[in-house]
Amino acid sequence: MHYECVLVLSRSGSGQWTHWRVGRRRLAWMPGSRILRETLAAGEASFIIAVPLIAWWLVQWACVLLATLAAWPWRMASGRWPVVAYPLNVPDHHGTLICWVAR
Repeated sequence: MHYECVLVLSRSGSGQWTHWRVGRRRLAWMPGSRILRETLAAGEASFIIAVPLIAWWLVQWACVLLATLAAWPWRMASGRWPVVAYPLNVPDHHGTLICWVAR
């Protein structure tokens, strides 16, 4: 997992209780993998396309890990970390909330 997770219970403005999964992001960013999954699910005909996509995905991960080596000391020195949160029991909510918080 790329971030530490904690469950938080909060009350919305309407009075409804909501569980949130909240975590501090560890990596500098998270590379996408949707195109890679779709290409690999397409079957053997896309093998020629899949090889360069897998290579590109691995290059992205190498860049993420190198950037994380610089991001962690900066985050520790500044005391600001990106926090990711999303509600667990809200069916019509889409996406996550990302904000920077002080230590």
